[in-house]
Amino acid sequence: MRSTASVWAEATKAGACPQSAPSIVRVDSIPRPLVLLSALRAGGAERVVVSLVCRLAQRGLRAALCTLSAEHDSPQLVEELQVAGVARYDLAASRLGDPRAPVRYLRLILRQRFDVVHAHGQDAWILASVVRRLVNTPLVLTRHVLDESADTWRESARRRWALAAARHADALVAPSFATADRLGELAGLCASRVHVIPNGIDLEKFEASASASRREEVRLGLGLGTSEKMVVLPAVLRPGKGHTVLLAALPAIRARVPDARVLFVGDGQEGVELRELAQSHGVLFLGHRDDLPDLLRACDLVVLPSFSEALPTVLIEAAAAGRPVVATRVGGTTDIVEHGTTGLLVPPGDPDALAEAIVALLADPRTAEAFGRAGRLVAYARFSLDGHVDRTLDLWSRLATVRRRS
Repeated sequence: MRSTASVWAEATKAGACPQSAPSIVRVDSIPRPLVLLSALRAGGAERVVVSLVCRLAQRGLRAALCTLSAEHDSPQLVEELQVAGVARYDLAASRLGDPRAPVRYLRLILRQRFDVVHAHGQDAWILASVVRRLVNTPLVLTRHVLDESADTWRESARRRWALAAARHADALVAPSFATADRLGELAGLCASRVHVIPNGIDLEKFEASASASRREEVRLGLGLGTSEKMVVLPAVLRPGKGHTVLLAALPAIRARVPDARVLFVGDGQEGVELRELAQSHGVLFLGHRDDLPDLLRACDLVVLPSFSEALPTVLIEAAAAGRPVVATRVGGTTDIVEHGTTGLLVPPGDPDALAEAIVALLADPRTAEAFGRAGRLVAYARFSLDGHVDRTLDLWSRLATVRRRS
């Protein structure tokens, strides 16, 4: 298997994604963007977006954020926007077809005279593409998933409308090559039209949680003994994240590593069902946590047995925390985890393979530590927040320049 580094190097050399490389943006060419989100939930995509606009504000650049609805706001993300001084607007849409939302959105764009709109999420894509026909403000769409659910006719219709929006956007963005390929396939577009801009994280947060004393403090606060092996699955409790696969693997894990303790970090729709399934396994459910960097630094292993991933931010965070990873070989996960160097990759939906990989790292602390050090180097080299911001600014600036010239 080729290494993650070689894949990136070959793609750049071959010109498969020249737009992924950051460039220097002149101060006088920096546009004023409006970032549009379907909602401000406590999810990975939303965290990426909020980090982006807050870092822009720290640099003294004006960026505004708009949501279709504030009904499911994450208090933590709202607070981060307020602390950073980011202007936040909400369209108060009761549903996707709310006729008032496009009118409010159009008025906002015309009144504020934004240079570019960058939409994230299916509903945001659809709304922004409808209004794009009435204004000349360039539209960028970012896809954060490999596949959306299409189990009901409503979900199927929403997916068709979003893919139609993709075909008419001024620019498309994906966080990984796998996501770009999938978007091109679904929308009937050449994948080379999609700009690959990897997600970035604020690495400074992981420096602050690096002390050994803090690690012990966190573990004691969770009621864990010094000899127990702390295994963390940091993901929303919803279908597709593989929680049930890890639960199925737990008997084999505990048989060989009796002091292994599994912690589920996150809330979600499957919370009640998973708690019932996990009653006999001693799993700790921590719910949503604002101290994820501390939890990652305190654990022995991070596990993500997902069935599908675009570019899982939690694995970038695990790498930044210097933690070894066991994950499934799906989507953009392979852009982050190099098998045998920064972690171990297993097939999705295979509890036996998952158990074997987890036991292998828990039983070999030296290898696990080496994987963690290598992962930390990868995080700092490829997934910094500033790198993500620079690449995004470069794309916005080019689109805004074309608009001004036309």
